[in-house]
Amino acid sequence: MLCLLLLCLCWSLSFAAEESRLLPGALELIEGIDLGPWQQQVPGLDLKALLERFASGDFAVEESFAGDLLKETALKEAANCLPKLLRVTVIALILSLLTAFRDAFQSDDTARLCEMIAYLTAAVPLGFDFMALVDQGQAAIGAMDAIAKNVLPTMISLLAAIGAGVSAAAIEPLVLIAGSFIADFLRGVLLFALRLMAVLVIVNSLTEDGRFSKLLKLAKTFIGWTLGTCFTSFLGLLAMKGMGGGVFDSVALRATKYAVDSLVPVVGGLFKDSVETLAGCSLIVKNAVGLTGMLSLCAALLAPGISILTVVAGYRLCAAILQPLGNTRLLQALDDFASVLTLLFITLLTVAAIFFVFLATLMMIGTAF
Repeated sequence: MLCLLLLCLCWSLSFAAEESRLLPGALELIEGIDLGPWQQQVPGLDLKALLERFASGDFAVEESFAGDLLKETALKEAANCLPKLLRVTVIALILSLLTAFRDAFQSDDTARLCEMIAYLTAAVPLGFDFMALVDQGQAAIGAMDAIAKNVLPTMISLLAAIGAGVSAAAIEPLVLIAGSFIADFLRGVLLFALRLMAVLVIVNSLTEDGRFSKLLKLAKTFIGWTLGTCFTSFLGLLAMKGMGGGVFDSVALRATKYAVDSLVPVVGGLFKDSVETLAGCSLIVKNAVGLTGMLSLCAALLAPGISILTVVAGYRLCAAILQPLGNTRLLQALDDFASVLTLLFITLLTVAAIFFVFLATLMMIGTAF
């Protein structure tokens, strides 16, 4: 899904005019945007260059660039994941040998103790690897939230500059707070719940009857419902607050231009043209900021998202290969860790989708003016 999102965005930007020119008014607006805090979140992107390209009408982004970036990141994360999978495989083989030669031990308790130590030798590093991935996800959510806090107020200010003051006033106080609150809630509460689930996975696999499996299932259901509720609630709030003032803004701007043209003698037409030029430049820069913000969100999500998906695929593959060996505890732990990591990836996607939809909505407002 992450690859599809990035490729679709690049494909949508591939329609470009052969000759384009940046308007002087748009360049002045871009120069007035403080890109410092925003640039810190995506050091790999040249934000000013992207803004100038998009504002000049140059939306061409080669699909090969996205493909090469995805391939390079995936290979890098696969190389990092390979030693972890080899470690799990070796320990699984040791566990199989202990199970096969259990009769050689003087007591069954000694064999069980050796098996338990071998299992913990594999499970505890899995837990640490999981915590590292959660830390990456937490940093990614923080980066996306910081990007949104820099991009969205800029777009709302430009929205007011094109005459959409009612829409800007309706969106700014409540929807911005709601988006930031959801990001903080998911980063603080939900990621903490995922950490607790990792501990439950290790403890559940220690028990032969899986006595904590129902609790794990309940936690997965709770997280899934929470993500769905947060996303749906934000979409509903955005629809109610963002769409109501569009018609009023359009009518008010047209009435203002008509009044200036009709009631101000001699120079009324000049003032009207100036208002239209300012609104047009603000609209162009607003959409350029929105597109650059979308690319920034994808850049912040790309590395941790591919890292998580690579580990999930590796755990699933390792579990499938080791199943004939009969290591039930380790197989269960790998499967549960893969499921929890999938929830982590969905959490990152939810935060990105919330801000992505917010940016798209702001880009749509004002296009009919």
